[in-house]
Amino acid sequence: MRLNKTQSYVLVASCLVLLSLCFFIKNNPLDTEIINVEDGYGYEIYYKEKLLIKQKYIPAIATQKSFKTKQDAQKVALLVAQKIKKKQKPVVQITELDSLNIQRN
Repeated sequence: MRLNKTQSYVLVASCLVLLSLCFFIKNNPLDTEIINVEDGYGYEIYYKEKLLIKQKYIPAIATQKSFKTKQDAQKVALLVAQKIKKKQKPVVQITELDSLNIQRN
């Protein structure tokens, strides 16, 4: 079976996407996990199965309050993991919590 020009381009592009995904998965050793805490949820961030961060409370606020929902904990965990990947400090600002619509009350 002979491929025409368009089919060849699609095949090559598909292979490149697949290779990129394999490279990303292999070279992305960060993992997040949502944990149950006393009054809600927190998160943990692992690097190659080693615990880097255990966050029981919502960061950047003055009081110790846990996340009300798993989704809120996941949003902030992904934000912090993204900062680590970009070699930034894993610090969360109030403005970032607001932009993610994190419940704080």
